[in-house]
Amino acid sequence: VFAEPKLASFWNSLLNSEKLSFSSTKFLNSGSTNALCYLVDLSEKLLTEHLHRLTEDQIKPWTFCLVTNLLHPNRQVRQRALSSTRKILKYSDMGSVQDAMLAHLSEHLA
Repeated sequence: VFAEPKLASFWNSLLNSEKLSFSSTKFLNSGSTNALCYLVDLSEKLLTEHLHRLTEDQIKPWTFCLVTNLLHPNRQVRQRALSSTRKILKYSDMGSVQDAMLAHLSEHLA
């Protein structure tokens, strides 16, 4: 309870979609395997445990990260993204996340 005000700046910087350099295509194409796996884990946690903090616009960079990593050339990154995606899709109240992921996947495949 007392930690919430102390973490306000953390949440603001994490959820500011204009300043998210690690959700850019450049980073997602050139990041190390470990960095991308950690990014997938962070995306999963945000989209499953902290979805109530996210607006629809704030969901998009995180779903973009997951979909991009689902299609990554590195097998370890793809497997981590697939595992996280399966966990996310199990949640029945996550229609906005599922819609955003489907939209990003459609863009990648077009």
